[in-house]
Amino acid sequence: MEEVGVALLGTGFAGRAHAAAIWGARRIGGVLPRPVAVYSRRPGRAREFAERFGFERACRDWREAVGAPGVEVVIQVLGV
Repeated sequence: MEEVGVALLGTGFAGRAHAAAIWGARRIGGVLPRPVAVYSRRPGRAREFAERFGFERACRDWREAVGAPGVEVVIQVLGV
């Protein structure tokens, strides 16, 4: 199964829905999404979100999340 690294920009309602979908997608299809990086505008929120939803790294700058090693897909759920 092919693994694809994902960065998520946004940790609000839509971000939580997308994080759940990333884990749900691991049970279907031929692609295995891997939660690599998450970004939030709110200090500390990215770290809490990463721990809760299994992202490898929390980022304070969206460019850091997008450019993180292993990221191949970016999901943007906020305006940056």
